[in-house]
Amino acid sequence: MVTTPSFADELMRVRERILADPVARALDQMDLGETWLIGGTIRDYLFKLRPRRDFDLLTTDYERLAKLLADFTGHPGVVVSPEFRTMIFPLRDGGRIDLVGMNGRDLLDDLSLRDCTINAIALPWGSAMAGRPPAWVEGTERDVRERRIRNARPDDSFGWDPVRALRVYRMAALICGRVEEKTLAATTRYGPLIWEKTKPERLFEEVMKLLALPRVAPYLLQMDERRVLTQVFPPLEELRGCEQNRYHHQDVLGHTLESLTHLEERVPEMIAQEGFEPPVRELLAGALKGCLAGYPARAVLRLALLLHDIGKPATRQVQPDGRVTFHRHDRVGAELADQFLTKLRASGEVREAVVSLVRYHLRPGFLANRLDQITPRALYRLVRDVGELTPHLLVMNLADFLATQGPERRPEDLGRHLELTRRVASFFLDYQKQAEERLITGEEVMALLGIGPGPEVGSLLEAVREAQAAGEISTPEEARNFILRRVGKVG
Repeated sequence: MVTTPSFADELMRVRERILADPVARALDQMDLGETWLIGGTIRDYLFKLRPRRDFDLLTTDYERLAKLLADFTGHPGVVVSPEFRTMIFPLRDGGRIDLVGMNGRDLLDDLSLRDCTINAIALPWGSAMAGRPPAWVEGTERDVRERRIRNARPDDSFGWDPVRALRVYRMAALICGRVEEKTLAATTRYGPLIWEKTKPERLFEEVMKLLALPRVAPYLLQMDERRVLTQVFPPLEELRGCEQNRYHHQDVLGHTLESLTHLEERVPEMIAQEGFEPPVRELLAGALKGCLAGYPARAVLRLALLLHDIGKPATRQVQPDGRVTFHRHDRVGAELADQFLTKLRASGEVREAVVSLVRYHLRPGFLANRLDQITPRALYRLVRDVGELTPHLLVMNLADFLATQGPERRPEDLGRHLELTRRVASFFLDYQKQAEERLITGEEVMALLGIGPGPEVGSLLEAVREAQAAGEISTPEEARNFILRRVGKVG
């Protein structure tokens, strides 16, 4: 390692900023032996990202520190890898401490085992390390300055951990940087081993971490150029070269990737600028920025967009007049998405949300094509079926539409989709208010008709909700009369 005073000084200033956290400060005051703070916390401070309460400690005194950290955190720790001597100690108020035993011949050799150079930096930590300088592998300073992602080990470290072929793209997206050429070549070489050597649960978390970042689409395109994307998402390979009808200007895979670009770039601009009423604008913006199924909503939306057309290859038909059709590709796609996400060990909430978005992704487009004929009941049925995912479906539909620009697209189609978005979003907001203003309960229906519990009560309540949403009834008395008419007890 060639010591550069300016970079060493910068790292020690990062160390001082990290010490503002009381946990980091308490650890630094302990006798930890030869222990170093490594990993993501240093990187995040260097690149001025939101700091995490995630402290990675690399030590030569693993057993002693495991006992010390158990006492410090009040938690016995979770063994992640006995082979690599790795444990996690959750913190009471959020965050965690990761303890790693030294696996290399020395510190620099151990740092070279990291996935990339920007994560291969070590700061001395603990009272026994006072006065020691920081350490990093050769070339790290330049990589930091140029925002370049490079394999930390010249002889390649992807073979024993192929998921790094995905992670380096996440690191590039995280710092808005680039992956250097030799590392790109390694991702192509080891991409085929990702599923073979990675537990599905770990792969799912890596995927969600990537998709949660603010700007991802250019890196997904690069992953596809290097044939890594379809190694992570095998169902997407069949989309390559799957030609579409004249409403489209790209094959299915090209359309899919373009829709992700629009979700990041044009859709937020449209929400802000297209004249939506403030409540609608807030609802749609929240669908992009909030949380969904326990993850950032944009991660779940991107996952749904990646999978939304995977049913097309299996349903593609060429009609006698030459038209290409994909009848029921939404339903087939939902089944395939369910199968893939089950194999990926996605959380149940994420799987249900993505499968629903894939299943219903055509519904807004169908309504936009019949804009002048839409009834309140049609809007109600869409909102009823899609539920709380309605605003997410609307922004997903805009991204999908913007990536559908073949010669048969009409200039007025965009306006129709924007108006459909406004109508459905407004209806959804009213529907939420109505849900809090129930006109009649199941007990009241049973008392009114003199019947006991059963499916008839549920169907009558559903009919009341639809009539209320359509504006046909608005009071409890009107609800009772509606039910009596429906069962034939009044004329």
